[in-house]
Amino acid sequence: MGWYIHHVNIPSPDVHASVAFYKKAAGMEECPWVYPDPERQDQAPSDNRAALGRYNRGVHIVTERPLFAHDNGLMLNPTIGGHFAITVDDLGPIRQRLEAAGIPYDDAGVYAMADMHQLYVLDPAANLVEINQNVGGRAGPAPAPDEEQGVFEQPGGWYLHHVNLAAPNVRETVAFYTDILGLEEKELKRPESAGNFRADPEALAVFGSDNRGLHIIKPIASWAKDNGLKHNPSIGGHFAVTVPDLDALMARLDEMGVPYSDAGSIAMRGFRQVFCFDPGMNLVEFNSPI
Repeated sequence: MGWYIHHVNIPSPDVHASVAFYKKAAGMEECPWVYPDPERQDQAPSDNRAALGRYNRGVHIVTERPLFAHDNGLMLNPTIGGHFAITVDDLGPIRQRLEAAGIPYDDAGVYAMADMHQLYVLDPAANLVEINQNVGGRAGPAPAPDEEQGVFEQPGGWYLHHVNLAAPNVRETVAFYTDILGLEEKELKRPESAGNFRADPEALAVFGSDNRGLHIIKPIASWAKDNGLKHNPSIGGHFAVTVPDLDALMARLDEMGVPYSDAGSIAMRGFRQVFCFDPGMNLVEFNSPI
């Protein structure tokens, strides 16, 4: 089954401040939000949501809305706490497997993004995941055969690299993504001198080629201390953005006064990694190939 990470949705009490952070730190550009109704395509900045990336792909920044689920006839609220979205070729088999397993889910149809049919469900670790399908032309071009995990370069030269989910029981969560969503587990490609962390199947799992796609990790309280970092990427989850020049990004973070952890090549072969919090206190990893 072909799939890729379509977007991450992150909460922020001040959407404009968060957009400004990603623009200045990583050169990411705000793009129009493309609604199902062509007349609603937004060109102007909004106080409650923004899209960094074309065709609604990339990073969505939203104000948390407590009544969003109620107002839209949903069980789950995708504006609270953040979530990520996987695009698949066909939602039909996934919907059938969810129903056969007795797993409740929301079928939101095409309601928030042009030509994207969206489902929402909680995985066993209570991470909210959106599974969607491109059902029309305004959702952007179909991915190339090698774009399984979404190497879709955005204005400014960045792309989503992976989403990292925290899961106390890694294998139970892996079973959901393999048996229900139909993804294939791969192996993390570690550098020769990796950091001090567990990479066995009970503590870490990877879906996607070349470390791209989806990572599932067991939360470890001492992860940051054990590796000499200020930030702990194993707790609470994070998402990773690949940028063209990591040194330039760190210089801009210094200029902005944003604390960060320069992790070097701690976990992924051929990549350098930096961790920091954005203005909405979402942990983000910026990385670049060596």
